[in-house]
Amino acid sequence: MKTRFLLSLIGLFMLTLTLNAGQQTTPLINEDSMQKAVPATILQFDYSIRNERIYLHWTVIDNQAADKFEIEKSTDGGETFKSVALVFGTDKDDWADYKFYEKKKNSRYASYRIKIIQKDQSIQYHPITLEVR
Repeated sequence: MKTRFLLSLIGLFMLTLTLNAGQQTTPLINEDSMQKAVPATILQFDYSIRNERIYLHWTVIDNQAADKFEIEKSTDGGETFKSVALVFGTDKDDWADYKFYEKKKNSRYASYRIKIIQKDQSIQYHPITLEVR
């Protein structure tokens, strides 16, 4: 009796496996359902001058996607830019404000721009270059 019961259970298990093997399963995540991360974007970029210092300010939306911001400066009218600072992003969701300052030099003017380095390592430049006189 015990042997017949055990064989019946094994047979039922094998039948279940056979039936399930023919079914198609849908993965929980597929390429169509995956969304690409929204990149961080600078909404506002401006400057102020106080106490012989140039302060750059910028506001970022989708801040959690930003890894860092590279501040670049040109003193030749925007022909060549050199990196002057690296500001690391926060993990704050939604939006964040950032600041950077440096001592004002005796040069007539300088241009500043921001390179956004996303967490996926893609790079974008903010389209506005600030001309500081």
